[in-house]
Amino acid sequence: PNSELSLFRQDCILTGSRAGVLYNCCRFISYKLFLEILLKISAPKEITEWARSLMDAGRYWEPIVNDFFSKMMAKEFSRITGTEYFFCYEPGPFAEEDTSATPDGLWTFRVNDVWYYFPYEIKFFASKSVMPDTLPDEYLAQVLMQMIHAKCGVSLLIGAVVVDGVPGYRVWLLKYTPQLLDDYRMRIEQLRKDLANLEIPYRKRNEGHILHPMVISYTNDCTEIWAFILENLDLLVSLRAGEDGFTEPF
Repeated sequence: PNSELSLFRQDCILTGSRAGVLYNCCRFISYKLFLEILLKISAPKEITEWARSLMDAGRYWEPIVNDFFSKMMAKEFSRITGTEYFFCYEPGPFAEEDTSATPDGLWTFRVNDVWYYFPYEIKFFASKSVMPDTLPDEYLAQVLMQMIHAKCGVSLLIGAVVVDGVPGYRVWLLKYTPQLLDDYRMRIEQLRKDLANLEIPYRKRNEGHILHPMVISYTNDCTEIWAFILENLDLLVSLRAGEDGFTEPF
């Protein structure tokens, strides 16, 4: 709670974990209540013990999932390319004006003389006994915000559940469109206007369906994941090795 990251997030009007309010698709907070909290008209709801237990489960399992998939992706990259130019990073927040988004990780790799990176998000479905087939709309909003802030057109959401002590995995392959980018920008600007004008419009409709075209497919096969990534290199962030003395990422 008192970390530098936490204090930084407190100064932002919106972070990735609350991006769903832009589409009124957050399960526990509406756009109206979100504005009321920012304007200090209402107080945030206290976290229940049940919700806290789910968060604790996520804190335990998500690093395990991250380590497992990063190693599997690195192994498959080495098999495909014959090189070891693959790294996994835990980034800080990507800040943009008064908003920020923090992916769970960045996978960085080199193809020929070019380095690429893209963000990804991990979700441990602590309340589920089976892997869901679809993602909650608020998760799509979160990943979209991460992609836009990271200036990367593709991302992954890695989902995990544990049944009888055995973890299961599914990876959703995500890509945003120019229309989604423009729509997001419009919604962020409207949020700023509402705050500046002290206006609290009432939005009843959930517009999370707007985000559904982001989902390309899902898989748990690292070969399919790499095929998706390598087919979309033009949408990733890239830097040519040797430019300005650059030889390795970060």
